[in-house]
Amino acid sequence: MDIILQQNSDDDQVEDLLDIAFGVDRHDKASYTLRRNVDAIDSLSFIVKNRSSLIATLRFWPALVKDEPLLLLGPIAVLPELQGQGIGIKLMLHGLMEATRQGHKRVLLVGDESYYKKVGFSRDVVKDIVLKGEADQNRLLGQELIKGSLRGLKGTLKNISG
Repeated sequence: MDIILQQNSDDDQVEDLLDIAFGVDRHDKASYTLRRNVDAIDSLSFIVKNRSSLIATLRFWPALVKDEPLLLLGPIAVLPELQGQGIGIKLMLHGLMEATRQGHKRVLLVGDESYYKKVGFSRDVVKDIVLKGEADQNRLLGQELIKGSLRGLKGTLKNISG
């Protein structure tokens, strides 16, 4: 399994995979408001291909709490027939390692803690951060890439474009 940077030529396959994984109404989710009018970080946008077919994708996006920058992980998706084989975990570990190497301090995501705790995400470190429009705030999770980087951070998670 080779994890490579996503190229512009991969965009259509990535969108197709995300539609399969999350449905065509995925843009209505609260986490997508954080991505509107914002580009994913090219150096933190990864895919996994099997020959020429895309089998997994992961992107990171810039976001803010107050004026503090952070990363938003997601969406991450693996073809349904290949789920449960550890591809998503490997992809996230790769992305988090690369984010750390690039000097990022903290990462947030929206998802099930029972799954994402496998790669170090927790609700506890972001209990004072809110995502407007998210019905279940317990799905907002965080990880400190630099120890203590989420300590004391309070406020609303927001889009960098305002």
